[in-house]
Amino acid sequence: QYKDKNDGGKLVYLYGAAVILASGGFGNDHSATSLLSRFSTQKEDELPTTNGVWATGDGVKMGSAIGAQMVDMSDIQVHPTGFISPKNPEDKTKFLAPEALRGVGGILINNRGERFVNELDLRANVVQKMREQQQQQQGNLPFRLLLSEKMKLAFGPNLGFYLKMGLFMEYANVKTFATASDVNMNEQTLIDTIQQYVTQAQDGQDKFGKRVFLNADSLDVNGKIYVAKITPVIHYTMGGLAMNKQAQILDQNDDVIAGLYGAGEVTGGLHGKNRLAGNSLLECVVYGRIAARNVVDYCESVKQDKKLHHNEL
Repeated sequence: QYKDKNDGGKLVYLYGAAVILASGGFGNDHSATSLLSRFSTQKEDELPTTNGVWATGDGVKMGSAIGAQMVDMSDIQVHPTGFISPKNPEDKTKFLAPEALRGVGGILINNRGERFVNELDLRANVVQKMREQQQQQQGNLPFRLLLSEKMKLAFGPNLGFYLKMGLFMEYANVKTFATASDVNMNEQTLIDTIQQYVTQAQDGQDKFGKRVFLNADSLDVNGKIYVAKITPVIHYTMGGLAMNKQAQILDQNDDVIAGLYGAGEVTGGLHGKNRLAGNSLLECVVYGRIAARNVVDYCESVKQDKKLHHNEL
């Protein structure tokens, strides 16, 4: 049902032989019936998100209300780096700072100017170290991602977009950054951190187990640097409605709810504990096509038999 804006908000019912739920996940669900609050086990509901305001799990809630089974609901993927915009630092929706920024050599520091993690470790491990820093609350926040000029060029022209948006800031050198009025970081600590990192890169391993140090030799305390404020962010929810390989939604007994299909983040169980990067779009395409094809077949059978194949819900 929906309200027809062209007819004074009149309530209109749209009937169909089958329904495909493709309404997304619940990564920004802070409603009165919040799935984040209900299922988060690591206080993920306290974090900002890369998801838009529409990611409130509506499809999951609708399916559950008619008896659909929910699976893997506590498996919530947190990405280590979302940009904190200086223009709107309290905004709950953040722009993603991609892995490539660390891949080209960017280093993570806390507000004391110290590194605390292998930047190229698994997402979950980097997030764990960041959450530990957050819990200590001893001047560790905010986190920052720091790049040299060479790292900026290696990342490519997209960094220009981040600079234009104010997500990255350019500084003449470490001192200029550390003593900026909105930073107030111990300059010597940051100098020691950078110099130690360069030395450890030459040795081939640092104290966090890092062994790959792309462009580390370009970090110079007297050279130009680029810095962004970052925070861990909810990025994806692995949980959702249970389905089979035909994209049919299942009830509490693993039986098919006839006429109900799902595709994308509204469904759960496909990714296991943690989704691999890039697989969400693949999931949408593959299961979107599977659901569509099976819905067509189902509707044809309904037309042929002249009756729905499920009980009134």
